[in-house]
Amino acid sequence: MASTISMEEALTSWILGEYPYSVIAREKISEQIYIFYKDKSHGKDKLRNISKDHPEPRDYSNYIEKLLRSGVLVAGVGVGRGGDARIAEGFYYISGKSKYSAQEAICAVYPYGYISYISAMEWYGLTEKIPKIARFTVCSKSAWKDKYIAELADRLGEVRDFSGFVPKYPKSGLYFDRKELLVTTESSFVEPVSVRGGVVRVSSVGKTFVDMVRRPELCGGDEHVFEVYLEHGAKYSKNIIDFAERFGRKIDRARVGFLLDKVLGVQDERLYSWREDARGERGSSRVYSPGRPFSSIYCADWSLSLNLELVEEYGNTN
Repeated sequence: MASTISMEEALTSWILGEYPYSVIAREKISEQIYIFYKDKSHGKDKLRNISKDHPEPRDYSNYIEKLLRSGVLVAGVGVGRGGDARIAEGFYYISGKSKYSAQEAICAVYPYGYISYISAMEWYGLTEKIPKIARFTVCSKSAWKDKYIAELADRLGEVRDFSGFVPKYPKSGLYFDRKELLVTTESSFVEPVSVRGGVVRVSSVGKTFVDMVRRPELCGGDEHVFEVYLEHGAKYSKNIIDFAERFGRKIDRARVGFLLDKVLGVQDERLYSWREDARGERGSSRVYSPGRPFSSIYCADWSLSLNLELVEEYGNTN
């Protein structure tokens, strides 16, 4: 004969035993409450006093409040740069589970983005800088919602009202373990690398290097990017070329190609092809460093204005 348990017991068991992470979003708990109402059971146990097919809005809040009062959940607190505690919106730490880093907590709460730019460089050991921020790249709001609805339909079929289950779209300014979350949106969203056995999702190492030349200001600055390429670019050249070949724009390939070819001396047939494509495309918009003024010092092979002092020695003058 099946035993019966309360909704609070079922939620506690699910959060501590089946939910895989140490941080959970309010929307994820709400989705599970909906599932328990729909199934009226948890495993072999029947749920007591659950007669309705769907919870009311107040039911979600009531059950989450009970989990907070029991100590199963602890409201997410991020500490600002000045040491002030700030309650983060709608996520909770789970008592008794391992403490998460900022990167892990962010990836657990926000399911469709990934660690990027200087934070990805830190993750891969490409920089000795220890940023006080956590950079996170996401898709558009519409794609975010569409991804969730498609996944929900696969899991649960038709849901009467899914609005309360859609994970919150991330925004800059929240704090996770003393790191400020800074969000970048990409319209051409490239799926990230998932770290084996963990919660973290991070831009691939190839994308991380291409992002350095696209947005150096988000990667420690032009000088730091150049230093990272000098130290690590040759080692990861295949990853970089693979990504730029598949997803890069012409200007991405010109900048990456210049660094790998002229600065590092990497030899790869694809670089030769890129170089042929680049010749003859010199123009005021084709600069090595985006956002800096055009320079008369240029690289003829890659049709790039070398508008950064560190790379001038690799160019020609008019």
